Amino acid sequence: MDFPFTLPSYPNFPLVFRLGIVKSPAILYNNKPLPRQGRNFILPLSNGIELELKLKYFKDLDVILPRIEFQNKLIRLAPPLPAYQYIFFLLPLVLVFVGGAIGGSLGAAAAYYNMYNLHDPKDSTMVKNILASLTIIAAVIGWVAIGLVIGTFIK
Repeated sequence: MDFPFTLPSYPNFPLVFRLGIVKSPAILYNNKPLPRQGRNFILPLSNGIELELKLKYFKDLDVILPRIEFQNKLIRLAPPLPAYQYIFFLLPLVLVFVGGAIGGSLGAAAAYYNMYNLHDPKDSTMVKNILASLTIIAAVIGWVAIGLVIGTFIK
C-alpha cells in the first residue's frame, strides 16, 4: 500500500511511503527505495546534503501507519481513522482473554490485518463495510462457540 507525501520545505521531492503486510516499510523516491539506517531513511540531495527522515510509531492507537519526522515536524501520511473503525481493529483482540495463546495470536493477526485494510486508500466504503461485517460475524460466532464450550463443562 502506497502513501504519497512531500516534505514541507522540499515540495519538489515527491516521496512515497510503502507499507507491506510482511515486508518492512520503505520510502521511495523516483520508485527507488531510500537507504536506511535503523528506522531512519536518508534522502541524498544533488548538492551533497543528506536529509534524514525518521519513522515514529505509537502516537495513538494507529499501530500500523507511522508518522514521518522531518526537521522536528511530524508528517501524517493519512487522516486518522474514525473512532468506530478502531472498534473493528480492537474486536479480535478479545480472543486474547478467552482463547489463550492460540486465540491471542489469531486475534492479534486479525487485528493487524483489519488495521492494514482500514488504512488502504484504494479500498472503497463498501469493502470496509464488508470487512466490518465479517469481523462482527466472526466475533459473534467465536463468542457463541466459546460460550457453548464453557457451558458444557459447567453442567
